[in-house]
Amino acid sequence: MRRECRLGRKAVSGIMLVLLTISIVSLVTNVKPVKSEWTGTVYIRADGSIDPPDAPITTYDDITYTLTDNITSSGDGIIVERDDIVINGANHTIEGAGIIYSKGILIYGRSNITIKSVSIQRFWCGIYLEQSSNNSIIGNNFANTNGIILVNSSFNGISANDLNITVMGILLSYSLHNSILQNNVTNGNVGITVLQSTNNSIIRNQIANNQVAGIRLDHSLHNSILQNILVNSGGLLVHDSYGNIVENNIVNGKPLMYLENSTGNIIESAGQVILVKCVNITIKNLVLSNVTWGIELLETNNTRILQNQLEDNWIGIDLDRSSNNTISANIISNNAFGILFHKSSNNIICGNNITTNNYDGIWLSDSSNNRIVGNMIANNYDGIFLDYSSNNRIVENTIANNWVGSWLMDSSNNILGGNSISNNEFGIRISNSSDNTLHHNNFIDNVEQVSLKRSYGNVWDDGYPSGGNYWSDYNGTDFYSGPFQNVTGSDGIGDTSYVIDENNVDNYPLMGPFNSFNTSVGYSVDVISNSTVEDFRYFESNSTIIMHVSNMTANQTVGFCRLTIPHNVMSPPYTVKVNDTTINFQTIYENYTEGISIIYLTYEHSKLEITIIPEYPSMTIMLLLSVTLVTTALTKRKLQRRKCIKEPQT
Repeated sequence: MRRECRLGRKAVSGIMLVLLTISIVSLVTNVKPVKSEWTGTVYIRADGSIDPPDAPITTYDDITYTLTDNITSSGDGIIVERDDIVINGANHTIEGAGIIYSKGILIYGRSNITIKSVSIQRFWCGIYLEQSSNNSIIGNNFANTNGIILVNSSFNGISANDLNITVMGILLSYSLHNSILQNNVTNGNVGITVLQSTNNSIIRNQIANNQVAGIRLDHSLHNSILQNILVNSGGLLVHDSYGNIVENNIVNGKPLMYLENSTGNIIESAGQVILVKCVNITIKNLVLSNVTWGIELLETNNTRILQNQLEDNWIGIDLDRSSNNTISANIISNNAFGILFHKSSNNIICGNNITTNNYDGIWLSDSSNNRIVGNMIANNYDGIFLDYSSNNRIVENTIANNWVGSWLMDSSNNILGGNSISNNEFGIRISNSSDNTLHHNNFIDNVEQVSLKRSYGNVWDDGYPSGGNYWSDYNGTDFYSGPFQNVTGSDGIGDTSYVIDENNVDNYPLMGPFNSFNTSVGYSVDVISNSTVEDFRYFESNSTIIMHVSNMTANQTVGFCRLTIPHNVMSPPYTVKVNDTTINFQTIYENYTEGISIIYLTYEHSKLEITIIPEYPSMTIMLLLSVTLVTTALTKRKLQRRKCIKEPQT
């Protein structure tokens, strides 16, 4: 790299030497006076005069003012104090010095001014209108500047301009009834912003390569966004804006799907989806990328977001004041934020793959009573971040290789369970949060398993016999069982507590990682084991469980499994076989009211097949047996009747 830079510098030096030589020859052979560019601020006064008189701008009728040369300025370029005029740039340039709040053309309290055919660059704002109306900005070029800003201005037209800008292309602030038509807005931060503005029209603009958003609606009502084409510009960003008409826009070659006050729609084709005050919408099978929000729900309820792929967005899925929605089986990766909730409750996030997002995989802000279940959350900065959020249930997720696996900040009454939190800098960080419940999580090989700051009263287990969490750095033994761990015999729970600090203690640490396996009857079988559990299968026809286990470490000689079996999956009593040999096992817990059994078994290690079957025939077998018995009896009676008929009477 350094060698290439040196070569580059040599090449540039050689070119400069050649150009310098050519310049010297030209000066010697054809000496001409050098014309300097005019510098300063030009005023078009209320009486029509030009101040200063030597400025490169001319008029013959005090109506049309034409630039005759370029203008440079360290302040404002042109300040207009007269109504009913035309400023014709004649393709000349007004260039600033990049000074804060400097304007290329400043119009304050004016009307009926047309600005056309001028290039403006290196100002804080190219053209600035305040308290001005019925003006036209047509066919101008903007570069390296905020383009056009309207403040408290109405009935203005902005059309056919080329804005190649750095931050804002066009901004309407507290402005009404303006028209933004057929402009090219590229390479900025936000293409067109409508801030607390009403009844404006944004039509047929080409908006490309803006970093944050192509069009932004912020606290704005009743605007029309029609037939715009947005490419790699973040699409449409909507914040607290209602009653807008958004139709026939294209985002990255696909339709921008914007619905407001709609019910029952199914969306299967879109480049971006924004739902405002909608109910019962289904969004599925979409591929969404390079937009600010892939999917946004604003005050939208009972909606399903299923099997979509969201990549390279600012936020994959955003819910704002939205409830009772389901986000399931989506791939959400390489975004700044994967899923973001704000003041949203009673939603379900389940079965998603949430990976490699720059900041948070899932961020819940001021949100409560949500369920986060069975997701893969890996390689993000924060796996899950709870911020002023309470009563959320977080279970059975796999959280690995993030900087922070889970982060609870100013959050209370959450339930975290069934997560696998591994290889993070921090397994979980809890700050200013209390009364959260965390159990059946696997904390594996995190640099710091738990980091606490002003956090009290968190519960780290689900009592006995359900148990707490698996900690890879726990070095306790398992010789005893029972609620007080004083009964001889192992039960898969450590005999001593895992102490985080005096206010945060796992009283029943698990001796192996927690796994939960779904069955076809809608119930899960939980397995705690120090073995690697593979190929878990449940056969509904005969209520049989088969699974394979193998050594978790190379030198492991003895393994154990602890299974929690719902009676709706398999009713006790049970028979357990290891490689077709019936073995003894221990029943840790049996509760017919709750409808669960917990059994514990051990085995000498190799690759084994474990089979669990009900000791008595299943209901299906009983029914088949009953049918067979009835059929046999009927057949026997028929044979007896035939025999009686054939025999002669005596």
